[in-house]
This record gives sequence, C-alpha cells and structure tokens, in this order.
Amino acid sequence: MTSDDDLRETLAVASGLIHATPMGAKLLGLPLPAEYLHKELWVAEIVYFPLETELLRRPRRLAVAR
Repeated sequence: MTSDDDLRETLAVASGLIHATPMGAKLLGLPLPAEYLHKELWVAEIVYFPLETELLRRPRRLAVAR
C-alpha cells in the first residue's frame, strides 16, 4: 500500500491509470482525490456495471476543457 503523497507524486508523472477493483461498481464517488487526475492521464476502469463511473467522467471533463 502506498501513502497518499506517493500516489499523488506517481500519478503526476504517469501517463495512464487502470482501476480494477469492485470499488468502481459500488462507489458513487472517486477512489482517489480528483485533483490527482490531469489532462495527460488516460484512465481505464475495469467494472461490469455501471458503464460510466465517476472515475471515467472526471478525466473526460478534463479532456473536453483542453
């Protein structure tokens, strides 16, 4: 398990994020703080339902804001 600071630093230089836990299907929010997402980060969420989660909606909004 990583600390919150480690996660922030890692995502700041990352080009992609894959989230593959049941949290995406059960959680109505985000599994991490929204400010960790950035325009250059591609995001994949591996869940069956719902098709669009909050984790997928947030980066899409960032991409549209470019």
